[in-house]
Amino acid sequence: TDDKDGKDPNKMAVAAKGGIEAVLTAMGAHESIAGVQENGCGAVRNLARNAENAAAIAAQGGIAAVLRAMGAHASSAEVQEQGCSALINLAANHAESAAAIAAQ
Repeated sequence: TDDKDGKDPNKMAVAAKGGIEAVLTAMGAHESIAGVQENGCGAVRNLARNAENAAAIAAQGGIAAVLRAMGAHASSAEVQEQGCSALINLAANHAESAAAIAAQ
């Protein structure tokens, strides 16, 4: 599907069906596992491509989850890459997220 505006119906459906909560819960339950954090940050990155999802991610603690993952796995290039990409999409698509990220 065309996702140039971030309105991919699959991303919207995943968010609507509790996907954001599921990703953040998995990240919280498996903080010591780099692979879970890498994939969790990647999922946040993908879901945060539109303002509605980015706002929901921020409201559910997604910024903190990404920052925790990056802090816990500072030596993992993959976690850092996915985490940075997630923060970029959150900041680009939700002004309040940009401010919250900048305040960290």
